[in-house]
Amino acid sequence: MENSTEGLSSGRLKKIEKKLRKLQHVIQKEVGAQCSVDNATKILVIANAGLINGLTEEIVFEHFSKYGTITNILLIPGKSCCFLQYKEQDSAVNAYHNYNGILKIAQDSKPIYLLYCDALPNVELNRTWNDNVPGLVIIHDFISAEEERLLLQLNNFEAEDTGQMKHRQVKHFGYEFRYDINNVDKDKPLEDKIPEECNFWRRLENTEFKGFIPDQLTVNHYLPGQGIPHHIDTHSAFEDPIMSLSLGSSVIMEFKKDDAHVCVLLPLRSLAVMSKESRYEWTHGITPKKFDIVHTKNGFNSLERGTRVSFTFRKILQGPCTCKFRSKCDSKLPQVDIKNEVASQLEQEHVHKVYEKIADHFDDTRHKPWPNVVQFLDSFDVGSVLVDVGCGNGKYLGRNNNIFDIGCDMSSNLLEICRKRGFESFVTSCLTLPLKDAIADGVISIAVIHHLANES
Repeated sequence: MENSTEGLSSGRLKKIEKKLRKLQHVIQKEVGAQCSVDNATKILVIANAGLINGLTEEIVFEHFSKYGTITNILLIPGKSCCFLQYKEQDSAVNAYHNYNGILKIAQDSKPIYLLYCDALPNVELNRTWNDNVPGLVIIHDFISAEEERLLLQLNNFEAEDTGQMKHRQVKHFGYEFRYDINNVDKDKPLEDKIPEECNFWRRLENTEFKGFIPDQLTVNHYLPGQGIPHHIDTHSAFEDPIMSLSLGSSVIMEFKKDDAHVCVLLPLRSLAVMSKESRYEWTHGITPKKFDIVHTKNGFNSLERGTRVSFTFRKILQGPCTCKFRSKCDSKLPQVDIKNEVASQLEQEHVHKVYEKIADHFDDTRHKPWPNVVQFLDSFDVGSVLVDVGCGNGKYLGRNNNIFDIGCDMSSNLLEICRKRGFESFVTSCLTLPLKDAIADGVISIAVIHHLANES
């Protein structure tokens, strides 16, 4: 057989068996599972690779589904092991002999080691599939295949001047959603209104969403392997509900709230309606990958992603948000008189710690520079020195190769992103710069001042 252990030397086989005996005790100690080297079962455990070191359901399914139907894949948070169960024992035996000590999908492309297991460990996971997310409604086959074709023809993402996000292309109608401020400029409607081809809202007449007429449309174009970070649409920007139409390809969208994590299939030509709690309190996002593993009652299916175009319809909210979900509502943030002695503590808690936590998400959505700033950077003479105070992920560093630039920020995680991109940067507060006077020819500080707790 291809990749079979039958072709290995006796010395190599002894080393594998010795490794397996050791891992057998590790697995029993860590998760309480009884494992075996010799007694074949339907269940295999990958004993040296798991969530903690980068293994995913997609990788497991891609390789192990070749030997038969997989009925379960169990990746345990914080553990370097993974369990999978086949429908037939022969499938497990074939995978065991073909992949043990050979298949290189462990960390740093090292081989995995397999054991048989009597039963799946009893582990409570917070991720579920297609469970009820309060306020979320999926309307299947909301439009026809012909309507889908016409809608896809409305936007030529190869020829048109569309917005470019890190993980997708974007076009707006009615109003532009500005990702730099996570809101819309309600006083500046766009010339391009929502196309007439999108006037299918009478189909909601017999639903609780009767009367919904959107005035803002965002069209996102996703290639296979692209996604969107988890987020909640800004409360003060749009009314309830928000509706998203999936064209071109089905996809798994993930919803999260506190410890709850629900994966929901958005079928081709379906309309996802996010209302009430699902709109205001649950984040939603799409993990960047080229295919999804879909959990069903009968096991697992692989869903290969094609090019997907989403039409997200919203209605602009006039005035503040009046929802009851205060913890996530930007209209209900308390207005307080900040005294000098507590300002630094508040900044530490609500600015510095937050940016440390959301550094990767910030980098996903804040990589496109503002044109006026780029024009300013290009105005410096060769050899000039520039300091970017509050440089974040460094999106303005390295823009002009004829100058020397350096950035600083309070977020070490954002500065780590700068470091990986080869930019010079250091940690400091914008209020106490450790730099001599007149050291630079220019200084920029973009979107920083509003993070200070008070004027002093």
